[in-house]
Amino acid sequence: MTKVFISYTRRNDYDKQFAETVRSWLLNDGFDVWMDVHDIPSGAHWDTEIDNALQSCDVVLGLVSPESVNSDNVKNEWAWALQRDKLQLALLADCDIPHRFVRIDYIDFRKQNPDSWRRLHDALTQAGPRNTFRTSPSSGNDPLQGIVQSIGSIFSGGAKPKLPAPVKSGGGWTSNRTLLIFLALAVCGCISITVLNAIGEAMVTNCLYFGIC
Repeated sequence: MTKVFISYTRRNDYDKQFAETVRSWLLNDGFDVWMDVHDIPSGAHWDTEIDNALQSCDVVLGLVSPESVNSDNVKNEWAWALQRDKLQLALLADCDIPHRFVRIDYIDFRKQNPDSWRRLHDALTQAGPRNTFRTSPSSGNDPLQGIVQSIGSIFSGGAKPKLPAPVKSGGGWTSNRTLLIFLALAVCGCISITVLNAIGEAMVTNCLYFGIC
């Protein structure tokens, strides 16, 4: 599930209302959304909470407007996300976009047509959680092998996992089979002798009791 950090300004009502709208839409669409007024606990340090949320998010959704491009806090969030390839911009109104963000392919929400919401869904889905497994250089192009090696290194403390020795066919297996058969016959013989002795003792006891013997 993609975790989205909404970066916006609260200097005007339109930006705040659009941030609430996009948050509700994203939640209904199955995204994990972080927004300051909803996710910073009362009494918490805002800068710390924002830093933690930025670190844990998959994408920063920047809402671009004349007010947001003049907010140092908002632009700092965008710059941080840009350095980590996590920035997605949504244009809310005509404005002069700062030069360091002009190369970002923004989604045009000035008219809010259905295509804008579809593009936003696709962009955020593609920016989903980063894969924590990495294929090792020796594993070629097989991602499954890289995953298996990663799991093995976790349980072996980083050492190469040891595989069980292959089963050998031939004389060794024949000798083992003969020994198992002999042991099975010996056990069956002991059980038979024990059962016969018990039956014999019961018969002798019955003969003595009824005076037959």
